[in-house]
Amino acid sequence: MNTAVGKSIQRKDAWDKVTGKAKYADDFSTVGLLRGFSLCCLDFAGV
Repeated sequence: MNTAVGKSIQRKDAWDKVTGKAKYADDFSTVGLLRGFSLCCLDFAGV
């Protein structure tokens, strides 16, 4: 069994995050995408 406890491991995304090349959810364009939402009733008393 290989363990990484107490050892440094290189993360695959570390260099992209440090240099600013990493893409996050907010970096993508939403033009032309279908958007939706759901509503729910918060009145559980039935009044």
